[in-house]
Amino acid sequence: MITYSAKKRDFINQCKADSTGDTIAQAVGNAMRMAGISCCDAAQVRAWKNSLPAIAAVLEKTALDDDAIVAVEYTIRQTRERLDFVITGTDSSGKRNIIIIELKQWSTAQKSNLDNFVYVNVAHGHMDDHWHPSYQALNYANIISNTYDKIQNENIGIFACSYLHNMPAQYAGLMKDTEKFPKVSEVPCFLQDDINKFVNFIDSHVRYRDTSLLSEIDSSRVVSSKQLSEMLLDALHGNPFYSYDKGQATSVETIKDTVRDCLKFDDKRTIIIKGGPGTGKSVVALNVLGQLTKPEEGKRTGYNAVYCTVNAAPRNLYSQELIRGDFNKKQLKNFFKYPTIFAKTGTNEIDCAFFDEAHRLFDFKGGVGLPAGVHILDEAIKGSRVSVFFIDEDQIVTKSDFATIERIRTTSERLGKRVIERPELELTSQFRVLGGDRYMSFIKAFLGYNS
Repeated sequence: MITYSAKKRDFINQCKADSTGDTIAQAVGNAMRMAGISCCDAAQVRAWKNSLPAIAAVLEKTALDDDAIVAVEYTIRQTRERLDFVITGTDSSGKRNIIIIELKQWSTAQKSNLDNFVYVNVAHGHMDDHWHPSYQALNYANIISNTYDKIQNENIGIFACSYLHNMPAQYAGLMKDTEKFPKVSEVPCFLQDDINKFVNFIDSHVRYRDTSLLSEIDSSRVVSSKQLSEMLLDALHGNPFYSYDKGQATSVETIKDTVRDCLKFDDKRTIIIKGGPGTGKSVVALNVLGQLTKPEEGKRTGYNAVYCTVNAAPRNLYSQELIRGDFNKKQLKNFFKYPTIFAKTGTNEIDCAFFDEAHRLFDFKGGVGLPAGVHILDEAIKGSRVSVFFIDEDQIVTKSDFATIERIRTTSERLGKRVIERPELELTSQFRVLGGDRYMSFIKAFLGYNS
């Protein structure tokens, strides 16, 4: 959804209108309110005042036509994600292209223990792990290229980068480390002193105006181009893919880091990840499953991890899709399990167990091959060193759906497992419904749910 858009020269002039950045910040804020977006808090306004004049100064040095269209805070239809800055146009050969730019005000950064993350001051002196901004920009590019039919059918080029306009060159060794962040070789990270390189990047992809491209993309039909089988094969080969949002990426890296730490320090944890239908819970589970079971460099074996769900449908679907690849039935049995396996599993025998649709876990008290008195939630938490529960309590539909978040939390604590549960691990972006997050919010409100 287009919020603020303008010709390049008009945008630059608004940024130059006063030294405080008030003019451009007010223009973007007004445009967002007109679009029905109300999240324009003080931190957001401050970011516009600081970052938009910085990108305007770079644009002024480019050869891009003055009447080329740029956009601020473009909102991806299926998600709540907003793109900091977008440039549209054509290159020297006439090819239609888009550049997505992630802007950050950071002046310092440290190495993070999480893959694809850095440790930074995220707000008012609060330090935390944050997705590398080039990976964030790449994620946006992948979502748009994989879901907008205009881009797929007309082969419109999408390029992404990040611009950290306050960060000095001394941090280049971290932010541009292609060993730790391999994707920065194709999605560059520009720092304070990289203006000339940044200008050359823009000029190489977008030089001439294309005044209709942004509106054509915005009115494009939303489709899905990424085949499930390809995603699953990538995941279970241990090859991480980069088409997920920040919540999914944070969940993936948190799980991986927790498993490594628990094995290293003989610890145990429960992780609770919330998310509604279509937010990518299974994508996260399978992606981490593949990365954990693939042996790390210098090791002969990977971690012992399984995917569990009461619902037979996803297990059958994944099996059918993967058998078409190079996974045979015997291998698949090692990955996909029915939760009752934990009735015969020793304490901490499984390094990491993923419980998809965790609300469907029954309160087994005998039957289905289990002796009387066996409670499967207890056994599942005891049998896995790291237990990851993917849950949406709004999907509880039968009396036998037992595992609420509160029950998972209290059972874990009773069995001596600390619970990891925080807002960053809640999945909100909508990848299944073409109407996206706004449509889902409308349906929840219509049915009387809190959205």
